[in-house]
Amino acid sequence: ASTFLCVLFLCPNTYTAVGPQGPQGIPGTSFEPSFGGLYSVATAETALSTTGVDLPLATTLPTQNVTYGANSVVVGTAGTYQIDYLVDGSVDTTGDVTIQVEQNGTALPSTVRTSTWTATEQNSVVGTTLATLADGDVLTLSASSTSATSLTPSTGTNTYLVVKKVSV
Repeated sequence: ASTFLCVLFLCPNTYTAVGPQGPQGIPGTSFEPSFGGLYSVATAETALSTTGVDLPLATTLPTQNVTYGANSVVVGTAGTYQIDYLVDGSVDTTGDVTIQVEQNGTALPSTVRTSTWTATEQNSVVGTTLATLADGDVLTLSASSTSATSLTPSTGTNTYLVVKKVSV
């Protein structure tokens, strides 16, 4: 039936390989999958100030070659990772809020997002980036504000930090 359809639609001929097999190619690099993440559905307030605070991330996602610390993801194998993050909630005092992913306590520049949050209005910060990470790097999701305020998470999934290795 497939030959009939191919003739009917003027498909090119199907060819069978003829001749000796070519030489063996060079060995490729091995790729060991690594992934994991944390999220939160808790709605307890987190006090924010000009100094960043790690946001609570209590629930684990499936993992391979990634472990978890207190509100942190620990990379198990070096490579380039896709990092996805979200913070969804409101503050009780209007101010500039900064959300960022930190690598060993230092902000990953491509994740730093600062925006003005108006008191009691729902706000969301969602980001994705690529970063080269080393074995043992610790990632956290951090927030700070230009004025002392409390961050009240929205209902449902309100924060997450997910990593997925994309290359060696």
